[in-house]
Amino acid sequence: MNNNRMPFSIHFFLISIIFLIFDVEITLILPMILIYSKSNLIKWYLTCLYFFTLLLISLYYEWINKMIIWTN
Repeated sequence: MNNNRMPFSIHFFLISIIFLIFDVEITLILPMILIYSKSNLIKWYLTCLYFFTLLLISLYYEWINKMIIWTN
C-alpha cells in the first residue's frame, strides 16, 4: 500500500461547506423577490423575515465559533 497522501486542511473544507450553504440560501432568495407581487404580502413578509433571521443566526453562530476566520 502506498501512504502518499496530499495534505488536507479541515479549515478549508469547513469554509467551502459554509460557502455552499450560503450560496444555496442566496439562490432561494431570488425567487422570493420575483414572487413578491403575486403573493400575500403578510405571508411573504413572514417568510422573508424567518429566512433572513435564520441566515443571520447561522452567520452569528459561525462567527462566534470562529469558523469563518481564515487565519489562526
